[in-house]
Amino acid sequence: MAGIALGEKQVVPVRPPEYPLDPAVYESYMGKYEGEDGTSLIVERSGDNLFFIFQDEYTIPFYPVSETLFHHTVIDREYEFERDSEGNILFLGIKKSRGIGELKR
Repeated sequence: MAGIALGEKQVVPVRPPEYPLDPAVYESYMGKYEGEDGTSLIVERSGDNLFFIFQDEYTIPFYPVSETLFHHTVIDREYEFERDSEGNILFLGIKKSRGIGELKR
C-alpha cells in the first residue's frame, strides 16, 4: 500500500494458462497429506472444480499449469507436488508466499 501511495510502479501478476492435465494424473494426487507439525491438506475434486481443503477449514480452488504445478484460481499462488524416489507423492508447499512446507500422504 505504501508503494502505491508513493507512486511506485506496481506489477500485476499474469494468470498462467491452464494445462490440459490427464485426469488420471490429478486423481493420483487426491488424498490427505500431513506434515510433521500437524499441518493437513486434503486434495479433492467436484466435477471440473479442483481444490484443497487446508487444515479441514479453508477451501482453496486451483487449476493445473503443469503435471506437478497448480495455480490458485484467484490470487497469485502456486502449489507443487513431486514424487520421491519410492514413487510416493509429496505436496511440496505453496510457492509465491511464505509457504507451509512439505506434506506427505
